[in-house]
Parts: sequence; C-alpha cells; structure tokens
Amino acid sequence: MLVKICGMTSQEDIDICRDNGVDIVGFLLQPPSNKLDRVDMLEMNVAKELIEYVPKSMNSCLLIHFKDVEKVISTITALNPDMIQIQKQSTLNLNDLKNIKENFPDIKIIKTFNIEKEVNLEELLKTIKVYTDSQVIDFILVDSEKGGSGKTHDWKQSSEIVSRVKPFPVMLAGGLTPENIKDAISKVNPSGIDVMSGVNQNNSKSKDGTKVSLFVKNVKS
Repeated sequence: MLVKICGMTSQEDIDICRDNGVDIVGFLLQPPSNKLDRVDMLEMNVAKELIEYVPKSMNSCLLIHFKDVEKVISTITALNPDMIQIQKQSTLNLNDLKNIKENFPDIKIIKTFNIEKEVNLEELLKTIKVYTDSQVIDFILVDSEKGGSGKTHDWKQSSEIVSRVKPFPVMLAGGLTPENIKDAISKVNPSGIDVMSGVNQNNSKSKDGTKVSLFVKNVKS
C-alpha cells in the first residue's frame, strides 16, 4: 500500500520520510491569494530546492490550487515534480488535465474529491466516474471536507467509493493518525494513504520522526 506524506517544509522532513520507506512526499505552494495561507506552504524557490532534494526512491507530488492551466504548466516546468495533486480549490477541468498530460506524459495525476457533510454520494460518484473513465488521471484521493484540517469523514462513504470504482486506485486522506490508521484501512480498503498533520510535531509544521515511523509501520503491518 502506498504511503504519501504531505506538507514537506525542510530537508529534514524528507529525510525522515526516506528513512521510513515513504513512497510519496507532497509539497504545498503558496497560492496568489492569502485565503489558503499556511505555515507549511512554500515559495517557489524553496519548493524547487526541496523537490530537487527528493531521492529517486520516492516520488515528489505538487499540490495544485491554481485555476489557470497555463500557470500549472509553467509551474510544473519550473519545479519538475513526479506527480501533481489537483485540489478542490482548482477549477481545472478534464480538458485542462488532458492538456497537462500531453505536455508531461510521464507525470502522474491525482484528483482530489472531498466528502462534504451533506454529500450526495451518487452525484459524487457520477463525477468521479467521468475522471476514472478518462484515462487521464492515475489516482483519485478521497479527503475530508477541508483538506489539512486533521478531521476525519465518514469512512463508510469512502469505502463505498472504493468498491464502486474498483480496480481504479483510491487514496484515503483526512484526519489520519498512527492511532487510527489501521482502523481506517480495515474499513475503507484503499490503495494508498495520505497524511499530513497527523504526523507533525506538536504545534509545529515539521514532521515527527516517531509518528512517521509508527504511522508507516501500522500501514504496512
């Protein structure tokens, strides 16, 4: 099962992930507006240095909030990540993603879908199916209503999505921790796991080596 840890802010974070066999490390770019301003968001030059530091044993993933496909293409060109993750704040459509794939045929694309409190699961599944049938994206990621919030969502709904889109790979995110990850996996049966705040040091943006180690151990065991 793939393990993705998001919110890299230093070489030390990347070293911790490398030493614990993490598969994918994620990077958040500071968007043009301050609406999503967070301490773990990076300036372009810092993101470039960190992505270049990622060893070949792991994949780098850039989280995309941009709404303009040309901006995304120029950003990928500048930073050269292995993967991109399209967040709900981005309004990129399927044609935009096809454009990205044509420009970068080797890049892997993750499309995030958020489980809102009053979600209509059938309508969400219809939308997801458009993407999974497109042969443009490589993974879908099912997250809580607000990504990075540290809050879980209804895993029964995630499990239903996983079962309905099989064999398309689904990653699970949202409020995951070393303590609840085994329960989450048993209930949802995803292809991969994505965590951010659940393995941070207390009141810090930095990753906690002990938490990362326990998290990966509990995923892989």
